[in-house]
Amino acid sequence: MFGSIISGFGDVIVLVLFFSFAIFVHEFGHFIAAVKLGFKVNVFSIGFGPALFKWEKNGITYKFSVVPFGGYVSLPQLDPSGMEKIQGENGEEVDQEVEDIAAWKKIIVAIAGPLGNIVLAVILAFVIYLVPTKGLEDKKSECLVGYVDEQSPAYEAGIKKGDIILAVNGEKVNSWYDMSMFSLLSQTTTAVVRVESEGIETDLNVPLTKTGMGEYLLMGLAPEAVCVVGEAFEGGSAAEAGMQGGDIIKSFNGILIDDGNVFIDLVAERPDMETDIVVIRGDEEVAMMVTPKYDKTLDRAVIGISMGTIGQQSMPWMMYKKPMDQLKGDSGSILRILRALVNPKESGKAAKGLGGPVMILVTLWYAIQESFLNAVGFLRFLNVNLAILNLLPIPVLDGGHIVFALYEIIFRRKPSQKFVNVVVNFFAILLICAFIMLMFRDTFRIKKAFFPSKHSEKAPVEQIEGE
Repeated sequence: MFGSIISGFGDVIVLVLFFSFAIFVHEFGHFIAAVKLGFKVNVFSIGFGPALFKWEKNGITYKFSVVPFGGYVSLPQLDPSGMEKIQGENGEEVDQEVEDIAAWKKIIVAIAGPLGNIVLAVILAFVIYLVPTKGLEDKKSECLVGYVDEQSPAYEAGIKKGDIILAVNGEKVNSWYDMSMFSLLSQTTTAVVRVESEGIETDLNVPLTKTGMGEYLLMGLAPEAVCVVGEAFEGGSAAEAGMQGGDIIKSFNGILIDDGNVFIDLVAERPDMETDIVVIRGDEEVAMMVTPKYDKTLDRAVIGISMGTIGQQSMPWMMYKKPMDQLKGDSGSILRILRALVNPKESGKAAKGLGGPVMILVTLWYAIQESFLNAVGFLRFLNVNLAILNLLPIPVLDGGHIVFALYEIIFRRKPSQKFVNVVVNFFAILLICAFIMLMFRDTFRIKKAFFPSKHSEKAPVEQIEGE
């Protein structure tokens, strides 16, 4: 409906703004609660490292820092000498001579950050609910197969179009995302897939395919979905023919279209050939002629459109219309991954599938490219994830501060400051190391997936872009 926001450098600006906004809301939650409850606030920062620019007001230093992947509020009464040693500029001194603060106030300030993310997520969920979006109506929870690649292991195992995937490795599947996640967490290179075909349930052993990202997934399948246009790009054949964002492609070259993958393949087969195409626009059918042109980047013929978000999608943030269902889906996805990380049988696969800041930015980039509404959905999903992860009872996270405050309430004394400083700094170092490791791994995985060596065959990856 909205189409891509901007292109080129403008997308970078939108990308940074979207990501920074989620961080700002989190840190602003801490900040406003701390100010209202009488905490001493030294610094309010978006980002880490040297400040790009900063100013001081009422004894508080406000700054935007060079590394935008995070932020913090410096609160000496909550974290006297822990994270401040690695935050800020040039090892700035922290004022230790501050009035003590009640433990219950510390809990409120710690919770306020994740609460800010949840409030924003709820607002974004209602934005998606209120914006008219064809095909994003809430439907029966099922994983209906709309396309099967005849060259895939899934086809050879017996899965066919129209089948319903009920479970993967014994876990009930409610969505296409569930199917992908459970196959990722498979303990072998083969998944047991229970399918319903013409009313009969069958367990099939389906070999998993190693993707360009290095994970093993159930490949060669796509959900049943209407083929909708996200945007017709200026200068493309589709735009010149009069195609618009929101159009639903009914037929191409006389062939009925019920799946985007099939449509992409059909377009690729007709470079430089004028072809009839019929779209549904509102209650009308509109016929037009397009001429696919070869695109060097995609290495196939295209008509100059992006595929919109509609129907059952593999991405979890655009599967539901009702706000509560959106939020339940977001929280369910991250909680399932956290459960896998603490399960010895699944932790290895779950850890391999984790993405870091680079993967988050790449995913957000593609979400922005597809449509504004899809980007809003991902931002909502990201905020729910930030809220849940920050509430984990780990020192250096908000949940860790809550644990220390609860200790103070239960035992009527503060935990040893030396002990707190040691564990906070220890986990801070672990967090930074994990951050750096994920950045390098994400970069390597993306390079391997999208820029494979010319001496090796490119592994199949999920189609992210449309035409």
